[in-house]
Amino acid sequence: MPVSVILAALTTVLLWGGAPVATKLAAFEFPAAFVGVARICAGGVLAVLLALIQRVPLPATRAQRILLAISGFSGFVGFPVIYAVGLSMTSGVHGSMIHAFTPVFTGGFAYLWDRTWPRRVWWLGCLLALIGEFVVVSHRDSGLPSDTQMMGDLLVGISALIVAIGYVAGGRLQRSGYSAQGTTYWGVALGALILLPFISVSARDTDFAAVSAVGWAGLAYMAIASSVIGYVTWYWALGR
Repeated sequence: MPVSVILAALTTVLLWGGAPVATKLAAFEFPAAFVGVARICAGGVLAVLLALIQRVPLPATRAQRILLAISGFSGFVGFPVIYAVGLSMTSGVHGSMIHAFTPVFTGGFAYLWDRTWPRRVWWLGCLLALIGEFVVVSHRDSGLPSDTQMMGDLLVGISALIVAIGYVAGGRLQRSGYSAQGTTYWGVALGALILLPFISVSARDTDFAAVSAVGWAGLAYMAIASSVIGYVTWYWALGR
């Protein structure tokens, strides 16, 4: 595997590694649903500007447009909202560890998509990861009621399944010859278009003047680093 692909994937992992912390910081001061909606709407504005500046075209073929729709809806509509709500109900440690299982889901969906059978070493890796997940998630560490944290863990897990489908679709789109920038920019734009009507509802009763710089910084990190930059490097690596 080329070093450039490994570096791109590691860059994404580092950027997304800060996502649970940024989400928790933002969710302390904003409603959780608003964090999920606003990060995509803000990221969508930036993505459209970048797409226009770089003259990134929309997908040319019907098959590519279908892949973009799957990638965009999974990664920029279903995932961010469910993830933000779930993370508000559990601890950052649980959210990080459960979301860290996403590459396993992604690999599984990719094997299904390609109709191939994983090697035994892949199954061994999955087993080790699952054991680690169980050890960490079985420990209740947030001070929240047990039922609440279990529901939060479940929602984060569902969000990981949803985004894994989007990752595979986006990787296949990039592999088909469409650029990683286009997959990200127009995917975020699609998500923003769908979520924009809900932004005022999700922000109901929010006193924006009382939000601290830390809360705004968390939201900005999710919109720029996690929703735009991270996806460009990730889809570029997945396509290769």
